[in-house]
Amino acid sequence: MRACVRIYKIKNKKKTMYGVDYRNTLTGKRVREIVGTNIKEARDVEGKIRTEINEKGYFENKKIVPKAVFDAKEEYLAKERRNTKKKYPESDEFALKKFMDFVSQSTRNRKIRDLSMSEINNEVIEEYKAYRATLVKHSTVDRELNVIRHFLYFAKAKRYIIKNPFPEVELFKEDLGRIIYFEREEIDRLLEACGKVSSRAKHLKPIVVVSLNTGLRPITLFSLRWKDIDFIDNFIYTNVTKSGYRLTVTLNTDAKNALEDWKTQSVGDRKDYLDEYIFKNKDGKPFNHVRKSFYRALKIAGLNNKGANFYSLRHSFISHLSMTTKDLNLVREAAGHSRLDMTTRYIHLTDKYKKEAMEGIYKKENGRNLAEVNKAKDEK
Repeated sequence: MRACVRIYKIKNKKKTMYGVDYRNTLTGKRVREIVGTNIKEARDVEGKIRTEINEKGYFENKKIVPKAVFDAKEEYLAKERRNTKKKYPESDEFALKKFMDFVSQSTRNRKIRDLSMSEINNEVIEEYKAYRATLVKHSTVDRELNVIRHFLYFAKAKRYIIKNPFPEVELFKEDLGRIIYFEREEIDRLLEACGKVSSRAKHLKPIVVVSLNTGLRPITLFSLRWKDIDFIDNFIYTNVTKSGYRLTVTLNTDAKNALEDWKTQSVGDRKDYLDEYIFKNKDGKPFNHVRKSFYRALKIAGLNNKGANFYSLRHSFISHLSMTTKDLNLVREAAGHSRLDMTTRYIHLTDKYKKEAMEGIYKKENGRNLAEVNKAKDEK
């Protein structure tokens, strides 16, 4: 009997999942199994199932492969390190380490090397979720749970477990909270304050200017090298972003001038600087953050009670761009969002902008709005 196996995909708002669809030749029942988010892995599983069905050994030999949790984790992390689209695989390593430490404690301090993958169930995951929620924000717990989910899908594809217990675990609902951005007058005060922080914080003002004019996420901004800047065509070519792809950012006049001034200060006449990070410490490594100097600038500018942080610079870029243009898709692309709904949550309209927009909603060719036209008719 010829094997009939196909790959199917499920799309949701955040990502696409791939699975395999086939018929059990012993029971005659249709089987649909989720493999994960990587289509290449789904194709590998499809090919394996097709081959083994044709050889009439798939369903008889479909047994659990005994695997220690530690060994499965190391195998998964090795695969993620080879994933060129994932710039920071160490975040997966950190999340799984936290989970493994908890599993070890919850099983009477048994060593991870002695635990089998089959011992991880939805109850263990729920307990971990509740435990971590007492220590960190819900959004952080959700990110860690997503790593665990991908790890368990990997284990299922390898037959280390029969069923992935994760679908029975619900993530916390994302708390979008109040997004804070700077008004134009506040931006002027902030930029002025950046120059008064310290003689050792000369890098702060160009960092703030570039962030305000590009909307780059901090982790992307600090990973930029001089070779990523095209001063001729006015573009910035980023490394892999949060969304998993490279982003080309327009370099406007303000950002370009700030970078050129900083290049003069930090590079001088040297020619061997292209591989250097633009914003680096004395050891040549990129900054992880500029939290201390930035908060000092907020205090000098009288904005320390606003509740703002460095990410508010990105919020400001997206918000002001959305108030400048009517094209939300342009804003989405400039922000590097994969979905439009991610862009709309960053959009905040100032009271002045809303008043101007509402007044102009029915503007006529002569510049008068609908109320003025009706009033003129009544007077006649």
